[in-house]
Amino acid sequence: MVKSRSFLVALVLILGVCLMAPSSVASAATKKPPISITLSIAPKEIRKDTQVTFSVRATVRSARGAIGYSVIFGDGSHVSPPLPQFCLAHRHGPLTHHFVIRHRYRKAGTFRVIFHFREVCAKVSKTIARSIVVKS
Repeated sequence: MVKSRSFLVALVLILGVCLMAPSSVASAATKKPPISITLSIAPKEIRKDTQVTFSVRATVRSARGAIGYSVIFGDGSHVSPPLPQFCLAHRHGPLTHHFVIRHRYRKAGTFRVIFHFREVCAKVSKTIARSIVVKS
């Protein structure tokens, strides 16, 4: 009796895995990235001592908490505002936040700007980088 019960349990587990495998493989192939980022930079032609505006839209597909960011401007300065540390009990749909970040470059040159976005509860993040040219 014990052997046949163990056999049935093993058979049910194997069948369950086999039945779930195709759908989980299919859903993994069609998954969207956890965070999507849209970035625009103004003005198009940047001069030193002119304010540059980085307009960023960050969307977390299944968020439970706040979206935060940090930016390294490439000229030795950076910004990383405090991020609220709370989580919702349940995940909800997509959460989109629009960030407007302003910076003034004091020297001409080419700078690599690195943006890092994160959602505090789901522990998902994304980093993007852009090179900008600042003229005299």
